[in-house]
Amino acid sequence: MGNTIILVTHDMGVHANIADRVGIMYAGRMIEEAQVEEIFENP
Repeated sequence: MGNTIILVTHDMGVHANIADRVGIMYAGRMIEEAQVEEIFENP
């Protein structure tokens, strides 16, 4: 759809249901960005 939403949560199940791609941050830095399936299969 071409929409971007910034959602901050510790509940990864929420991401699995609504997102196509996710970014993982640690200590204020982006450490990983990928398709949701890839994050869950190979964290």
